[in-house]
Amino acid sequence: MVDEPKNQSQSSKSPQEELDELLRQSQVTRPTSGIKLPETSPNRAANWLVIGIVGLAGLLVVGTGYVLLSGVKFNTAQLVLELNTDQVQLTVDDHSAGTVNSGDVLRVRAGQHTLVATKDGFLDLHERVELARNQQLTVNLALLPIPEIETVVDHPVDFARLNLDGSEIAYFDDGTKTFQAVKLEDGSVATLFRGSFSGVQDVVWSPVGQAALVKLVGRPTLPNTLDNRSVKGRYIPLGTPGGRPDQAPAKFGGVSTWLFDDDRKPAAGWQPILLNDSICQAAFNADGGSIIYLYDTANGEYSLVQAWPDGLEWERLIVEMPRFTDPRFSWGADDRYVLVQDNNKLSLLDMVDKTLSEPFPDYVAGSQLAVSTAGDKVAYLADADGAIKLKIYDLVTSTAKVLDTPAVSGKTSMVWTGTDSVIVALDNQTFELIETDQDVHTTIPFVGASIDLQVQRMEYSLAAKVLMLVTDRGVAMMKV
Repeated sequence: MVDEPKNQSQSSKSPQEELDELLRQSQVTRPTSGIKLPETSPNRAANWLVIGIVGLAGLLVVGTGYVLLSGVKFNTAQLVLELNTDQVQLTVDDHSAGTVNSGDVLRVRAGQHTLVATKDGFLDLHERVELARNQQLTVNLALLPIPEIETVVDHPVDFARLNLDGSEIAYFDDGTKTFQAVKLEDGSVATLFRGSFSGVQDVVWSPVGQAALVKLVGRPTLPNTLDNRSVKGRYIPLGTPGGRPDQAPAKFGGVSTWLFDDDRKPAAGWQPILLNDSICQAAFNADGGSIIYLYDTANGEYSLVQAWPDGLEWERLIVEMPRFTDPRFSWGADDRYVLVQDNNKLSLLDMVDKTLSEPFPDYVAGSQLAVSTAGDKVAYLADADGAIKLKIYDLVTSTAKVLDTPAVSGKTSMVWTGTDSVIVALDNQTFELIETDQDVHTTIPFVGASIDLQVQRMEYSLAAKVLMLVTDRGVAMMKV
């Protein structure tokens, strides 16, 4: 055999010697300091661009982090909670803040926030707050116990009224044909306007005292009657301003109008007062110190008149009124605005400008309305493209807003509980308390009453915080 020649590349070094040699070569090719750039100019420029981009990105990351941390640290405020009960569940902008107690302090971002406080047995409380940077704001969250409906009259009655101070409820009992008053403090019942009365067609109560304008069929003979039909100047405007002073002939339509007032008692005792036959629809103002009525005479006059309840002083407000069919007046607390419901329309009477207008073209015919406690806003049911909505109309600014209230219908009842709050009896057997300026809703369940109870009408006393509920079964009350 011939021996093959040896491979000249074959190394006679040991493996350890070869490793050491590779390490020495690698150290030689590294730059002694910094980064060794390629020799060609285009590559050097590209690397400098990469370095710049990386550096700028780093600065942006650091700067953004600083801004965010600064915002968290410096753009905050403190909420100090004052509660009337402890162990309350609180959410801030739909994020749970856990269980809180009175005196707790929360740090929140500056700006506007919605707080919702809840606790079993209490109404949910909604509150909106706005804080400036570094502000410390104390928020009083007074949770109200869920109110219970209490029965006042356990059978259906007519023409119920809650007086202004919330101390009594008066009504006409068609079964006994008598007027009754219930003292809410102790539940005692008294008969008003001594006697029984048949043919009662309508009752318009004074908000104060025990007085009412009552319409009776015909001219019944009542004891101790004061007949004003022929007394010139009492409830009877004489002629027109600048015109003849003669008294216009009266017009009797088969129904007489009376003033019943338990406080007007001469020596002979309680005295029903028969008003002029030309007086048709009438109403008291908010403090009972004035009345308005339509004056419809046999010679065609149809005027709106304002008078003192005793009829000794009066003023024609509008001489030529548009004729109504069967009007109902709702007189606001500011004495200026009167709402007129008639013939499925809702009109606005301005007693200062002495004008009648129709700013409610979307009013749902025959539905209820409510004038605010300040007399400057109206809550009514509006037809919004075929759907019934609760609408708030500002009488001062002539602007309106639709509230997002579910379950309303043409029979929904409502009443104002403050200058910007209204309570609505919904068809799903709950009440909804709405802060109209912020459109904040609080649901109040029916407690202490049958679930099929139908609320027909409501009145509210701001002084006593009492809500009167006229239902299909009688009259009830609720503290709100």
